[in-house]
Amino acid sequence: PDPAKAAEIIEWDCWKIDGKFSLELLRTFSSMHNGRGLINDQAQVVEMLAWKCWQLGGEFSMELLRAVSSMMSCRGFPDKDTLTAMLAWDCWKIDGKFSIELLRIFSSMSSGKGLIKQVEVERVLAWECWKIEGEFIIDLLRTVASMMSGRGLLEKGPTEKLLSWPCWHGGRQIQNRVTAHLLFHDAWLWYSSKGESRSDSGLAMLADRRQIQF
Repeated sequence: PDPAKAAEIIEWDCWKIDGKFSLELLRTFSSMHNGRGLINDQAQVVEMLAWKCWQLGGEFSMELLRAVSSMMSCRGFPDKDTLTAMLAWDCWKIDGKFSIELLRIFSSMSSGKGLIKQVEVERVLAWECWKIEGEFIIDLLRTVASMMSGRGLLEKGPTEKLLSWPCWHGGRQIQNRVTAHLLFHDAWLWYSSKGESRSDSGLAMLADRRQIQF
C-alpha cells in the first residue's frame, strides 16, 4: 500500500472505541474488504458503525460486528436492510433471548459466503440430533460447526450419521453433555493436527485413547 494513504486511514477517528484506537475494529473491516485494496471512504465506515443493529442492550457489540464480518469476508460491506432483518430473526433466540453464540456458530460455517438465509438456519436448528434427553445442546452444534468452518451449512444425513458413530459413546447414547463436548472438541483437534482420514476406526482410536467412561 501507499504509506501516506495507509497512515491516513489508520488515523481515522472511526477506529476508536472509548477514545482509544481499536485494532480489532480495523481488523473486522479489513476482513470484509480483503483483496479490495485500502478502504478509501471514511464516511462509509462511519455510517456503517452508526447502524443500530450493532447494539445489544443499548451498547455497541464488537461480537456482532465480528460475526457479520466473518460472513462477509472478502465480499465487501453488508447491506443495512438485509443485515438488520437477519439479526432480528427469532431463530437466534434461546429461551427467548438473542444468542450471540448461536449467531457466531452459523457465522463460522458461512465465513466468506455472505449473509445467510433464515430458512437455512431454521432447517439446521430443527434437527433432533442436537438434543440430549430432549434438550438442545449448543455444545454439539458448536463443535460440529467447527468442522464446517468456511464450508457452508451442514447436511442433515451426514451430520446424523456422524453423531451416531459408536466411537463417540461406546455403543450407548451420549448422556453427558460436558463429556460429549470434550470428546468432539478433542476429535477435531486431533483431525487437524494429525490429518487423519474421517473414519470410524480412526475416531474409535481417539475414543479409546481418551478412556472416557459414560
